[in-house]
Amino acid sequence: MERKGFDPRTLATIAVMTALVLLLTSIIRVPTPAKGYAHLGDTGVFFSAFAFGPWIGAVAGGLGTGLSDLMSPYMQFAPASLLIHGLEGLVAGLLVRRIRGLGGFILAAVVGGIIVVTGYFLVEIPMYGVPAAAGEVPANILQVIIGALVAVPLFTAVRQAYPPITRFASQSDRSAILVVSLLVCLLGIVAGGVMLARLLYWHVFVASFDLPLAVAAGLLLVSGLFGILLQARRR
Repeated sequence: MERKGFDPRTLATIAVMTALVLLLTSIIRVPTPAKGYAHLGDTGVFFSAFAFGPWIGAVAGGLGTGLSDLMSPYMQFAPASLLIHGLEGLVAGLLVRRIRGLGGFILAAVVGGIIVVTGYFLVEIPMYGVPAAAGEVPANILQVIIGALVAVPLFTAVRQAYPPITRFASQSDRSAILVVSLLVCLLGIVAGGVMLARLLYWHVFVASFDLPLAVAAGLLLVSGLFGILLQARRR
């Protein structure tokens, strides 16, 4: 029987997968030309999306990489990582769910890679200029390829060892969407608060940091509220 209410296992799964992405993003950091870094976090993003569905993949990918940035010298990338890797996890999970077999994994890796590479390229242009942003592209491509090459066989092995994992993925969708929406709203409030505090109390405004932060805060609040209202209408 399908679960109608909130499933506490969903929150536990989100916490574990977020911690996994955070660990993989933080454990190895290879500096890149545009003052960023390459990492293994995409392995966790893809695995979360493949194993537990698009919504858990979205929050684990976005929150895990964003927290890693905030806990490092690369905190200027936190808003971008939250959105880019969150979208990567969401789209990868949706594609694997709709297209079965190896073709779905390949398409998820390709589209997820395009999201990551294009997203960071566009973010880094106003921050560091086109040449530096272009210098990040090869490292980001390699990062996504490695992430997919590890995540696909890892998920396949886990699914063979524990087949019910795929059933939990489909059951957890509604709970995951609600949790994701609440977290997105909270993150939007935090991001907006950070920007306002920098502007009002410290009288600091750095366009390369605060403008992306403001845009991220607005998008997070709108999307989070939309998700909450959508789930409220379905109940």
